[in-house]
Amino acid sequence: MNVIIIYSTIYGHNLEMSQFIHDKILPDSTLISMDNFTPVNLANYDLIIMCPCTYGEGQLTTNEEAFYHYLTKCCLTGSDYLIVGVGDKHFGPRKFANAVSIFAEKLAAAGASSITHPLKVDYDEAKLVQKRVNKIINNYYQKKGLTLPINTTM
Repeated sequence: MNVIIIYSTIYGHNLEMSQFIHDKILPDSTLISMDNFTPVNLANYDLIIMCPCTYGEGQLTTNEEAFYHYLTKCCLTGSDYLIVGVGDKHFGPRKFANAVSIFAEKLAAAGASSITHPLKVDYDEAKLVQKRVNKIINNYYQKKGLTLPINTTM
């Protein structure tokens, strides 16, 4: 299975989540920051995992905006995606981890299929959600008839 994990971060929370997924669940995946993203054919990936951050009052960062516009040109039919975004609930329900919603809509519009509802995680709960993310990815691999490259029971 060809997997890419793409993240953006301001305070490090989404970096930590993406590194957890890469290091503990999918070590054979490609891990890349939106800051260093160079256009690749995302359609070559079976699973696209995103850990985007939300800036200010619910906006995307400059690098996320560039990536968002890049997705406009992509046809991702046949690819699946998972979005997990760590944010701060103090911004209120409409602005909390808003980048998750923005990218979920864009990936779906490009033809990709979500493996579960987009996950918005408060930074205080990020460690607790890691078990949930592990279970989601394990279930996805099982449905595909695949085995994860490492033992991920937590």
